[in-house]
Amino acid sequence: DQNYKVKNHATYTLKLDSKITVLMVRLNYLCTTQNGVPLEEIAQILVPRLKAEGDKVVMEYLINLGHFEEEAEKLIAYARFAESNLNRKLEFNQITKVITESQSFVNRLVELFQKIGEVDSEKIMDDSKILIRNIEKFLETNQYLLLVDKETAEIPHSRYITGDSDAM
Repeated sequence: DQNYKVKNHATYTLKLDSKITVLMVRLNYLCTTQNGVPLEEIAQILVPRLKAEGDKVVMEYLINLGHFEEEAEKLIAYARFAESNLNRKLEFNQITKVITESQSFVNRLVELFQKIGEVDSEKIMDDSKILIRNIEKFLETNQYLLLVDKETAEIPHSRYITGDSDAM
């Protein structure tokens, strides 16, 4: 994006950067959760309470904290989901395969970067658009990357439970 010849194409360069970042974050998640998904902050609080007190008491607790009943139900469902993933296993060979397949996208990005200033910026943008579509398709079709999306999408935010403040 620093090159004056491609400044008019900042939208695509940012989108490409974003897609590569999403891919890297998901690959990192696969590697760190191969032998189970550790409980994140909300689940660390709710899972033990659910075990000790049961759904009804935890539901009342969440409502008393300021959650609507529907939100409380979602938080409890999430805690159950998180607990069920504590010991889920992923195949090392499949993770390696996803990483290997992802390498081609990074290589293509490096090749695009190296062409800046040497070829027409429109050619670079056309290649960037193709690379973006290819990465998006990979993210949308690879079963392990879809699993990452599903698991991370389930994580709710609740400042009432964690004590986080939205204030600046």
